[in-house]
Amino acid sequence: LTVSAEQFTLYSYNKEFNLCGCSLEQPKPFYVTNTGFLTSDYKVLLQGDAKEFAAVLPSAFSLKSGETKEVFIHLTAPCTAGNYDLNVAVSTADDRTQYLNYVLNVFQCKDFDVYSNNKKQESTPCKTNKFDFTIYNYGTFSEDFSLSVDDKKGWTTLTESRINIPAKSSRSFSAY
Repeated sequence: LTVSAEQFTLYSYNKEFNLCGCSLEQPKPFYVTNTGFLTSDYKVLLQGDAKEFAAVLPSAFSLKSGETKEVFIHLTAPCTAGNYDLNVAVSTADDRTQYLNYVLNVFQCKDFDVYSNNKKQESTPCKTNKFDFTIYNYGTFSEDFSLSVDDKKGWTTLTESRINIPAKSSRSFSAY
């Protein structure tokens, strides 16, 4: 008769994540509790088609009887929208393995907006008007924007033709 003292439970608050493509996400926690009688060593492995853009920390640890460890899944979402499977395998030294299965839904999210800063302008002939705009970059990467105007007569001039906007920030430009 063989009785193993290595017993444990896995728990996660959420098993489905909605992510924006090309985004670096907040770490997602799950919990491992040693329900056995002895201290046990654990190893965490990632499987599934989402394992290429996921990492787990810590990937190995020990727990005394009754202890719980918070483990984090770090995700960098792919730029391609779709549904991906991520399977987390937690194993003990005597090869007892349990799994948490996650679904990652990756969307093409809106990551920038352009706003006009002028509500209304009145113009008279031969007077130059200035129109101000702001681009907001909501994404997690610095972005380059090429600016142009469809003006067949050539009457419009932009203050910039190219703007680099760091992540989570904005820049303004004007048209005359």
